[in-house]
Amino acid sequence: MSKKKECKCEKISVGGQALIEGIMMQGPKGAAMSVRLPDGTIDTEKLEVKHVRDKFKPAGWPLIRGIFNMVESLIFGFKCMEKSAEKVGIDDGTDPENMSKLDKWLSDHFGPKMMAVVTAVSAVLGCGLAFLLFFYLPTFIVDKVDELVFHNALA
Repeated sequence: MSKKKECKCEKISVGGQALIEGIMMQGPKGAAMSVRLPDGTIDTEKLEVKHVRDKFKPAGWPLIRGIFNMVESLIFGFKCMEKSAEKVGIDDGTDPENMSKLDKWLSDHFGPKMMAVVTAVSAVLGCGLAFLLFFYLPTFIVDKVDELVFHNALA
């Protein structure tokens, strides 16, 4: 008979995300980001992760924590993506001579928080469009087909 070997391995949860010319990895003790710079060197930076569930107890409850984790992951991933773009040297389009009228207006009214405002508006519009396309429109079409073809058989 063969004896089963005991594995003294510790399971940990590690996840990550691709960045511009790099990668971000997040584990239970923190996160790190590595980016290839234009000169070919690799820049690695340890990042501090602050979770809402540490400050707000209901954010750790089942069903609710999934929503908070998704939003936290999106925000943290976007911040890492912005940092990697800065390090790689991608132009952010803030040259005043090449800015459109809308860009100038947004820059004048919101200043350094312009990207945060644009991101928030884009997220709200994206969620609204997803709701319309994937929930409201199919329900509306089925209701109209039922009304016209089946004479309210599904009602």
